[in-house]
Amino acid sequence: MDMFSMLKHSMGSDVNPITKHFTIGKQTGSAGVEMIWKIYDAVRIEDKKEACVFVFEKRIADKLHKPRRREVVAETLRKDVSYLQQLKHPKILGVLHGIEECHDSLAFATEPVFASLANVLGNHERLPANVSSEVRDHDFIELEIKHGIVQITDALSYLHNSERLIHCNICPQSILLTRKGGWKLMGFGFAEKIKDGKEGCTGQAWTTKVPKMAQPDL
Repeated sequence: MDMFSMLKHSMGSDVNPITKHFTIGKQTGSAGVEMIWKIYDAVRIEDKKEACVFVFEKRIADKLHKPRRREVVAETLRKDVSYLQQLKHPKILGVLHGIEECHDSLAFATEPVFASLANVLGNHERLPANVSSEVRDHDFIELEIKHGIVQITDALSYLHNSERLIHCNICPQSILLTRKGGWKLMGFGFAEKIKDGKEGCTGQAWTTKVPKMAQPDL
């Protein structure tokens, strides 16, 4: 089975329109709350530019039963991508193609990354059974960790001081890694603007009325 057919099978019978713009390769990682984004290597058809495609399979939320709860999850993911498109900073994940949606999935395309920080720290949820050695055997040296923290701090400084925005969900699932050692921030589904005259925000309180995959990672 070729990669396009495999992706079509994983997405269901309704193929996401993102496949009209990108040639999809193998899955390399996963990210987001409960690792609900699957990350695929990709190439933009128009100019052969290397990219990644993030796919959320809506069937993951089918266990929630209530349609409104499923939609809350999708709304959180749309908010994340919307912020990524607005925010322009070298340490924030860059979007090449905005959200495409069909009955079975949401998808968008970004600059090349290969996994989330959570993946290389041992969280292999929603990864293929044969986890790549690039993820499984990834080992940081101390300098890489320090450099990564500096990069995320740089992104947060930009958010707080220039955009007056609080991320509200900094965790390994929200940090993406490039093959050149870059750390990129995503996961803006819970971000909050700082109101005039305020120095912070209250954040989203945990509630049993909202599914876990639509709430910040505690």
